[in-house]
Amino acid sequence: MLSDFSSTNPPSFNVISDAYRFKALNPAAQVLSFNWGPWDGGMVTPELKRMFNDRGVYIIPLDAGAELLLNELAADSNRCPQILVGNDMGGEPESELQSALQEDSLQEISVKKPLVSRLSKSLLAANNPFFADHKIGAEQVFPTVCAIAWMVEAVQSTYPGYIYSGLENYKLFKGIVFDGTQAETVIIDLSLVAETSEQLTIDVKISSTSSTGKTIFHYAATLFMLKHKKPTPSYEGALSPLVLSRETSATELYQDGTLFHGLSLQGIQAINSCDQHGLLLSCKIDSSVLAKQGEFDLKNSNVFANDLVYQALLVWVRKQLGLGSLPSSTLAWTVYSEVKVDQAFYLKLTVTEQKGSMVVADIELIDSDKQILAEIKGATVTSSASLNELFKPAKIVNSPEPINSHD
Repeated sequence: MLSDFSSTNPPSFNVISDAYRFKALNPAAQVLSFNWGPWDGGMVTPELKRMFNDRGVYIIPLDAGAELLLNELAADSNRCPQILVGNDMGGEPESELQSALQEDSLQEISVKKPLVSRLSKSLLAANNPFFADHKIGAEQVFPTVCAIAWMVEAVQSTYPGYIYSGLENYKLFKGIVFDGTQAETVIIDLSLVAETSEQLTIDVKISSTSSTGKTIFHYAATLFMLKHKKPTPSYEGALSPLVLSRETSATELYQDGTLFHGLSLQGIQAINSCDQHGLLLSCKIDSSVLAKQGEFDLKNSNVFANDLVYQALLVWVRKQLGLGSLPSSTLAWTVYSEVKVDQAFYLKLTVTEQKGSMVVADIELIDSDKQILAEIKGATVTSSASLNELFKPAKIVNSPEPINSHD
């Protein structure tokens, strides 16, 4: 869907609105609305070019503009529906524009970063087989790490050329349960709140609309995108040997009601240590998960490895307090490198606060060479004795109704 009007004209706003509406109704479709600044040709006469230059409005070169159009149309990723092409209205001096013309033709065009963007995602458990391994009681529950993965995907597609480096203030407002009442589509809203030459700061919210038309907010966080990747720090402390094959004590976590996770999410190999201060786990995500990953790109966000962050908290709470627990918020999550499939790694958890039903911890993911893959600060769970029964395997849960499996 293309606009050949200036982005300041009313017809252009109609095209933008139509693009977002069509995208919301057809989330799998590739929908693009181009909002162009003035081109170097056609109705832009030499007199208009001088006027635009005086007002700081950049003229799009014909060849470079055409190449950008073809590249965007050929992209196979599901992009933000709106693309703004031109420069900020503050403009650039003529000398800077002439200097820019010496660069590669694609670099001549400044693609304006949208301050606000809206994307939509289909919410189908059938498209993601591993959801069947994330059941609490009889119902499949959308993993909180999948919400984070959706946020990462949204900012990467909206702001290409930047590297996702982490998030702050992740909050779960109302989780998504596949009980037949969930919405078929969720909305991801992005708001660019700060920008420097090296970093973008984007607020992200995920919501849906109920059958009565009410907006339901599910998840929110502030994400950071960098121009250059952060160097990977080293872990300086001592670590016991990494266990490469699963020990009985780890298997029992998934059988005795400590954890409710099914086979594809069972990445804990061993409990190296566990005391009142925290725990150390040996972990590995087996390549068999690739058959169940569904719509989630593990290279961008390994949801199977990331889920172990919260599993570790559940293990500690059960071992030390005898209670079940569920995640509610995370203060910060810095990513240096994604965990790879079949990569053995440590998960080190340090409890920082315990108050009432709330437990807070800092967590590090560390590879076999003691390189830190990710640092998580202020991961919080809420504990409750009522969860103990729900976490038990189906065969020992006292439930009057059968529990159906979903493949």
